[in-house]
Amino acid sequence: MPNPIETTLLDLVAMMNSLTEDEAELLATVTYLVNTGRVRLRGSFAGQSIPLH
Repeated sequence: MPNPIETTLLDLVAMMNSLTEDEAELLATVTYLVNTGRVRLRGSFAGQSIPLH
């Protein structure tokens, strides 16, 4: 797998929000990207995963 993209949660959500107007799709995609390691969070959420409830 290629190196993960490093970004803040805010920047990731903003980018994904520009690609979809569907909030459920936005949340599912961000969760998938972070929890699979394709995106590594920096800043306040560095090293965190997104819990699934």
